[in-house]
Amino acid sequence: MCNAAIGKGEARLAEEYSDISIPKLIMRFYHLKCAAAAQPELLHHALRDVRPGTIFDRADIEARVGPAIARAQQQRIASYEAKRAAAVEVAPHVADDPTTIAVLAELEADPENAEILAIAADQLMAQSDPRGELITVQLALAKANRRLPSRDRARSPLPRGLRPRLAALCDELAFTDATPKSDGDEWAEHANQPGWGRGKIVRRFDGKVEIAFANAGKKVFKADAPFLRFG
Repeated sequence: MCNAAIGKGEARLAEEYSDISIPKLIMRFYHLKCAAAAQPELLHHALRDVRPGTIFDRADIEARVGPAIARAQQQRIASYEAKRAAAVEVAPHVADDPTTIAVLAELEADPENAEILAIAADQLMAQSDPRGELITVQLALAKANRRLPSRDRARSPLPRGLRPRLAALCDELAFTDATPKSDGDEWAEHANQPGWGRGKIVRRFDGKVEIAFANAGKKVFKADAPFLRFG
């Protein structure tokens, strides 16, 4: 912005700005050529609402601000694409070493065995597999729930410290497949077996649930099994 005075009747750009020494907004004025260099985007928008009777060389001003507007648009696009790239979810690490596979196979054969479940949790955590922490949180919830009187267990809230971590883990381990979900169908996922894919609930009976998984066939579990996610 230059220090030359703006002539009477000369077209100008007005900008509201604040000064720490002045309690209210004040106006700052630019020659149009100065504004094209200092405030190209503001001038670009101002050209859409020019006071009637204002005389200036529109073509010249538009030519001056054009390159700056194009650069600003490209910068916004690049920033948007960078944010999108950074936001792409990274698939959670799934341990596939022989020891982990053997432990999970043992757990699959006896899914209600708390001791094997705890061993699986330790093994998965040792391999930086987030399913290990999920199992650990679930075991902690089950332990806290057992301390309550039986009449309060079904409606007991999650312990405050575990609530956000469990939600984050469930989001991180939201494995899905391409199986379409039809209205009225019930679906479930097994947090410890992402390879099974989404399963359709076939029936509920005697406190149990039968689920037909896309990649593992039909399986039966207790309806309140902590590793099942419904929805």
